[in-house]
This record gives sequence, C-alpha cells and structure tokens, in this order.
Amino acid sequence: MSYNAAALPGLHRAGAGIRGLHEGTGRSRVSYRFRKDFIFKYSKPYRLFIALFFLAVLGHSGSLVLFATLLNALTSVLPRDVADVTALTDEQKAASLAALMDLVKWGVPAIAGMFVFHGSSIFLRKYVTYRISVDLRRRLTSHILTLPLRFFEGKRSGDLLSRSTNDILKAERAFEIFWGEFVAPLVSLLILIPTLFYLSWKLSLIIIVGLPPIVYLVRRASKKILSASEESLKWLGELTEALREIFESIKIIKAFRLEKTSEKRFFDVSRRFFRATMRAAKAFALNAGVMEGLTYFLVLTMIAAGTWLTFKGVLDMSLTTLVPFIFLLSPAYMRIKALSKSHNALQESFAAITRIEEILKAENDIKDAPDAVDIDGVRRGVEFDRVTFAYSEETVLKDVSFAIPAGRMTALVGRSGAGKTTVFNLIARFYDVDEGAELIDRLDVRKIRHASLMDNLALVTQESILFNDTIYNNILYGRPDATREEVMAAAEAAYVTEFSRTLPEGMDYVIGERGGNLSGGQRQRITLARAMLKNAPLLLLDEATSSLDSESEKAVQDALEKLMKGRTTVVIAHRLSTIRKADKIIVLEAGRVAAVGRHEELVEKSGIYRDLCRLQELGGGDA
Repeated sequence: MSYNAAALPGLHRAGAGIRGLHEGTGRSRVSYRFRKDFIFKYSKPYRLFIALFFLAVLGHSGSLVLFATLLNALTSVLPRDVADVTALTDEQKAASLAALMDLVKWGVPAIAGMFVFHGSSIFLRKYVTYRISVDLRRRLTSHILTLPLRFFEGKRSGDLLSRSTNDILKAERAFEIFWGEFVAPLVSLLILIPTLFYLSWKLSLIIIVGLPPIVYLVRRASKKILSASEESLKWLGELTEALREIFESIKIIKAFRLEKTSEKRFFDVSRRFFRATMRAAKAFALNAGVMEGLTYFLVLTMIAAGTWLTFKGVLDMSLTTLVPFIFLLSPAYMRIKALSKSHNALQESFAAITRIEEILKAENDIKDAPDAVDIDGVRRGVEFDRVTFAYSEETVLKDVSFAIPAGRMTALVGRSGAGKTTVFNLIARFYDVDEGAELIDRLDVRKIRHASLMDNLALVTQESILFNDTIYNNILYGRPDATREEVMAAAEAAYVTEFSRTLPEGMDYVIGERGGNLSGGQRQRITLARAMLKNAPLLLLDEATSSLDSESEKAVQDALEKLMKGRTTVVIAHRLSTIRKADKIIVLEAGRVAAVGRHEELVEKSGIYRDLCRLQELGGGDA
C-alpha cells in the first residue's frame, strides 16, 4: 500500500523540502555589478520619470540652499557687537528690515518649493517603483509559464510561490530604496556639501574626515545582512509551502486526525523561520546601532573641534556663518544617515532579487529546431523508436518501440510506475527523449514547431484541472477564438448544459477554486467539452471514471465516445470496458513494452496482461 507523503503534512521531515533552486549549486552570491545591472535594466523604461524625480530632488535641495542664503543675508547685516536691537542705528535697522523682507519675499516661495518638490519626488519614486514591480511580476510569471516540466522537478511549489510573491515585494522595496534612499540623498548632497564647504570649509572637512569609518563598517556589515536575509527568505518559502499543504490537504488532515501533527510541523517551520529572521534582524540592528552612535559621535566631534578651533582663532564662526551652516547641516546629516540605512536595507532586498533572477535565468530546453515545421493533423500516426528516458538519474523508459495508428484508439495499460504517464509527457513533448526518437507522421517531434504540436493535441487529465472562472470561460480555454455557438455546441455534446441549466447563472456560473463548487462528474464533463472545442486531431486521455456515480459515469462515457470518434486517441486505461474497445493495447512493465495487441490476443499470450485484468489494477499511478 502506498500513499502520497506530500498530502499528509507532518509525516515528512520539516525542512526536507528546502532544496529550491540552490540544490547542488552552493549558496548563491550576487556581485555589485549584477545588482546594478538588475536595477538599471528594469528602471530603463521609466527613465523620463526618474529624470523628473531627480529634478524634484534637486529642486528641493535648491530650495534649502535658497533659504540658507536668505538667512545668511539676514545675519550678515546684523552688527556682531550689538546685543540690544534698540541700540541699532536707523541705517542698520533699514538694512536689517530690507534683509528680513527679502527673507519673507523669497523664503515663502522657497518653503513652497520644498513642499512641492519633496511631495513630487515621493510620488514619482512610488510610481516608478510600483510600475517596475508590475513589470517584474509579469516577466517572472511569463517566464515560469515558458519553462519545461523538467524545471519543476524537485521544486517545492511553496518556494516558487514565495519567490513570486514575497520576494517580488522585497525586490520592489529594493528599487524604492535604491532611487529614493540611496541615489536621491547622493544627488542632494552634491548641492548641500559644496554649500557647506562654501560657508566653512574647515568645519565641513571635519565631517568628511569622519565618513570613511562609517563607509567601512556599512560595507562589512552588509555581507552578514545579505547572508542572513537569504536564509530567512528560504524559510519563508518553506513556511508558504507548509500553509499550502494544509489548505490543499484539509480533508485528509481531518479524516486522519492530523491536526496536531500538521500544527506541530507548521510551528516547527515557523520557529526556524523566526530564528533565521532574527539572525538578519540582529545583524541589521547591530549595524544600525553602531551607525547611529558613530554618527552622533561625529556630530559631537564636530561641535567640540569647532568650538576649540574657534577659541584658538583658527575658525571664524560668526552668526552669519553659523546660522545657515546649522540650517543646512541638519538635512545633510539626515541624508548621510539615510545612505547608511539604505545600504543595509538593500542587502535584504538583494537577497530576494537573487532568488528571482535564478528563475529568470532558467532556460527552456524544449526549443524549436532551426528547420522546425508546422503540422496539420495526424495522418500516419505516432511512433516511438527505441526511446529511452529518465527524469533524473532513474531510467523510466528503456529502449521502448511501438506504433500508434492514426484515427484509432490505443490504450496504455500497466501497473503504477510502468511508464504510462511518461509516454504521455513525451508525446506532448513536455520532455525530450534521452535516446531514440518520437515520430509523428514519420517526422521527429523535435523537428515540429512546439506551438504547432500543441495546436494539434488535446489533453484530458485524470484530475479535472479547472480555473476559478465561469463554466463558459473554462470551456473557452480550449480555443479562445471560438464563437459562442461553438462553445455552446461543445457544452451540449459533453452534457455540460444538462447540469448548467439548473445553476443560478447557467453557463456564467463561477465554479470556484479547482471547480470546487461542482461534483466530480460535472468537472470532468467541462474538461471534455474543452477538449471537444479544441477539436485537435491527437487526443491524450487519462481515463478517470472509476469514482463516479452511475449517472455521471454514463454521461462522461457518452461524451468520451463523441470526443474520441475519428481521432488518434491514446488512453491511459483504468477500466476493462475501455480497454476492450481499444484498437490496440500496449502493455508496459517496468519501463519496457511487455506486449502489444488487442484484448483477446493479450488475454491468450500475455501473463502480465491477464494478471492486470484479473486484479483490476489497470492504471492508478504516475510514471
């Protein structure tokens, strides 16, 4: 007796699925050049908005400098030795009043500029970030859809889901940090620092001298933050996988009373995720604390050194210099501090970017040959010529040869693991053979354009794979350009309208996730209608009627008869009644062809086939 361990959360070791895309390759590391190229590549389509963003940043910094200049002009007309404003002469009062009026006249526009430019820079930064996030999510999804089935072998769906959701959000944050909290402060400092040097180059030099230790500590801490963040994201993927298993296996969990087991496994994974996250948090907090202390120490050093140098007569710190210098020092300090924080935050986001890029760099090995051609129907049939195939290291098919006649029904039978599903996968060219050749109308399938092959093929799986959409749209997926009349004809032929008429919205009824609002027989009829609408000459059918009630089974069987008529049909057969109708039966055993013939012949000459018929084990597994 066998069972699917993945369907029973808690029965397999927690963390066993942490293989992902790193397995066998060691811990991934990304270079500074890679990070820069990734950021610039996805930002390029929005360079106009980024340019406007920089103009807004420059405008805000210019407004600060303008206000500081006005303060400088005001303080420059005030006598240094006058403590009481009433002691000012009329000429001094007039000059001070004129400077004050200039401050009001130009200060109000400067403040308005700060408001407008700062608000605009935030809006533009958010706009670019969100647009890039949409583009990245679309590209990742589009690329995943092009990848062959081999890519998904050994991959945990929870990990892939985490990369497509959580990691995208982290990557989105990378773009916002890079442009808004890293590049923007640098641009702003290009205006603020020269102005500070203009006001007092000696005092500014004290600030510059203290920057190298900050830069050194930031770069050193970033390596630890990146490493810890990568580990945290891996365990977040495992946490997503654990939740997915719980949701998908809730019936089994309750039937076998696995609530405590599932809870224990989830808590275990949660604890490991927490530990990994805290390692990243500790590295981040330690570095942030050091940066905070070092920055204020730098400010203290500047004040102490400035005061001492003033007493020594080295610095001339008049009110005229001190007021605008302090006014500009605050935003300059905030930007320097932002640079320190953004560098650490970027490391967390770059870990997510690494995981996303690993998927984007994965290649589709199912490619069209340069001289690939289109086909129009199947006229001679399908052949396997000494085919050998392995999913990984275990060989599944060994030197297999057989012919599937055109326009006839061929049944594949065999025990679980015999290779039936693998034959399906190879006919559809979800995989390429390792040795030998698969031929359609005596043409190597690798010489046929993959899109053309898919156009000529319809697949009906044992599990009814449906989408959370209306009945009508689920059928329409078979041929999106079909007319409503054609869709309704397929629905009628597959006996879908028989039950859709009883539903509140009829064909516009939303069937729920995986068709959960419908019965098993109703779901199967929709999949058959979808295949009928496609009207492909080659049909791959994994029979699934054994679990239906008699009424549903009859409707499905009648629909199957209509669907298979006149087509080249390959069936993974589970029912003796289906096998008897087959024009040809291929018996598979341990990856080899054990016998070929019709039912009556095989009963006479094949002991394996007789055993299968007697034990009613015709199918029931993936191989």
